[in-house]
Amino acid sequence: MKTLIFKQLEVRIDAERQALTATYTPPDGEGILLMEATFALRNADGTPLPFDALSHVQTETQEDIDGVCWSCTMDDGAPASRHASFSIILGNRKLRLSFGGGCRLVLQGHLFPEIPYDELLSVNTGRASSTLCASSGPATAPGDNALFDRQRDLLLDYSCTGTFSTSFDWGRMRYGFSCESDGKAVSELDFGVTEDACKTRFNLPYRGIRKRKGFETPSVGWMTWYAVKFDASEAVVLENAAAFMRHFGGHLAARPVLWVDWEWCHRDLTGLGVDGCTMFQPRKDVYPNGLEAVAEKLKAMGFLPALWVGPTNDGRPNAIMEEHPEWILCQAARWCGQYWFDLSNPKVRDTVIPRLFRQVMAWGYEAIKWDCIPLTIKMLADYADKRFDPRTSPAQIFRDTARTARAAIGDDVYMMSCCGYQEMDIEWGMDFFDGARIGGDIFTWEEFLKEGIGRILRFYPLHNTALYIDADNLILREQFSSVAQARTRVSVYGLAGLPVTIGDAFRDLDEPRLAMLKTIMPVIDIRPGELEPKAIDGDFQLIRLNVARRFGQWMVAAVSNLTDKDHDRRLRLKEELNLPKGEYAVYDFWNRRFMGVFTETIPLSVPAFDTVVLRLVAVTNDVPAVISVSRHITQGGYELEALAVSAEEIGGTVRVAAGEPCTVTLLLPEGRTIQTATAPVELEGRVAVLRLLSSQQESVKWHCRLK
Repeated sequence: MKTLIFKQLEVRIDAERQALTATYTPPDGEGILLMEATFALRNADGTPLPFDALSHVQTETQEDIDGVCWSCTMDDGAPASRHASFSIILGNRKLRLSFGGGCRLVLQGHLFPEIPYDELLSVNTGRASSTLCASSGPATAPGDNALFDRQRDLLLDYSCTGTFSTSFDWGRMRYGFSCESDGKAVSELDFGVTEDACKTRFNLPYRGIRKRKGFETPSVGWMTWYAVKFDASEAVVLENAAAFMRHFGGHLAARPVLWVDWEWCHRDLTGLGVDGCTMFQPRKDVYPNGLEAVAEKLKAMGFLPALWVGPTNDGRPNAIMEEHPEWILCQAARWCGQYWFDLSNPKVRDTVIPRLFRQVMAWGYEAIKWDCIPLTIKMLADYADKRFDPRTSPAQIFRDTARTARAAIGDDVYMMSCCGYQEMDIEWGMDFFDGARIGGDIFTWEEFLKEGIGRILRFYPLHNTALYIDADNLILREQFSSVAQARTRVSVYGLAGLPVTIGDAFRDLDEPRLAMLKTIMPVIDIRPGELEPKAIDGDFQLIRLNVARRFGQWMVAAVSNLTDKDHDRRLRLKEELNLPKGEYAVYDFWNRRFMGVFTETIPLSVPAFDTVVLRLVAVTNDVPAVISVSRHITQGGYELEALAVSAEEIGGTVRVAAGEPCTVTLLLPEGRTIQTATAPVELEGRVAVLRLLSSQQESVKWHCRLK
């Protein structure tokens, strides 16, 4: 056993077992196993070459100020082709493995083998593109050059001059890799470790995401503000809650969230308040039975109740302000209130925040939307000379306030920050929040482009890594969205895996819009495929989602036309979708049609403001393939639970919604057809469509035999 150490890196070589491991130990931290692998030799023709065939072995270790190098040369004392060299070089957070000689050296193993696979993301770093890249499950894509540990904010990147590939080992539930030299030129495999990858890139207090109770995946629900604004009331909330369950109750995997927004303590935008109403007392004219009664009724209907709060200010002096008028920083009317607490005073912070947040919990609400954060920071800055503590920065005062709130409500309560003006407002306290609104209002199409897609592209690396980014409500009603624009909004949210909060009264949604929404419920676990902030670039927005399940991997691609003109274009499989050479069956989800098998480009016609959503799966000529499932926009990412395929048969299990037909579309090999099927099937050429239907929400098995 040979051990090499330089700073945080330690490599162990076991020549007898032909194995090596690499460990990284952060300062004052525990060691992290980066890699474990075995190595083997092959002759130039690829046949195995036992190590003991190379009897002449020489090793050497060199150390200098920049690192440590261990090298090993082996030969059999005969022809020059029967020799090999292997070097390990440790530097500052860098590890290089170098292979040379006339023999091929093969290295195979696993990366981050001790870290739970679902905390790791296979990503590409440094690629310049406006494409939003995402993944669901342990997907690996050509061009990925790093693994990201979202809890430690640790990045392991790799590059190789030889043959190198990564994949997911479903048997051991680990990310695997394989590297092979060509026996001619020297091949080098480089690993680099980056601590605080997102913290440094975004300059924020990074913390790995915590999956709070009821929010194990991004939520689905309804919110009062966008839908009905100041017309909200107990009756309106319950009416729309009932409509929500009527339309979507059979399409959910968890309790939906109903957000009672800020109109519970406001009736206009003046900030002057309402008689008899404060942050501790809801408006009696619209919530006559109190907020606790609303929460109880929502729970009985199957909802998780959530409440808007603006705890740093009030429209009228509340009981605390009346008892301690010296705790008021200023009186300055803004849309959300006029009396502002001096949160630089620890007594204020430690009294006001716990009392309010515990009151919300006592009313029965299980999630919190915290608003007024940018204005709070601005007031603390504008009235610095009146603060109890004028020296501490407003941003730090807010962090201290958020820390106090988290301590008051505990670890299980989902808390979302509601601010979208500046990056600082969104990120500066994010380690205390579980979700963050990332932009301004998105009623109009122009707002959706700027505050919706634009902000999603910028902050997507933080989604489902540090917290859930929230692009705010889905607005689909005709007043703000044509059918095409609604389809684009739904496609972006569904394929990015964002929280889905409906911002329309159900009386304003027609059947096509309701049907669209069903296809993105529930939200599946989707994470970034890249860690670079991006921006809209041109007339089209491309989303690329790689879906990996134990039974297979496929891609869902969305092409959105952001303009008011129809456009024709060709989607390039290699350059834009980063797919390896091969044949791909392509299915158009929204138009429910098989487009064909393509090898290089896909011709598309995208109407104004509309989005084409495609499922692409690699096909072979001798076995059938699933090319689409109709239940969910990911076309199998949620509903396809199992799949088994052979040359003679294909079958699986699909989750179906109660009373809603679900189709499974198959592509059959040339010259083959269906002999028997367990469900009604329609045939058109090589395409077979199975129709599944159940009176209840359940998993349905299906099977086809070919002839």
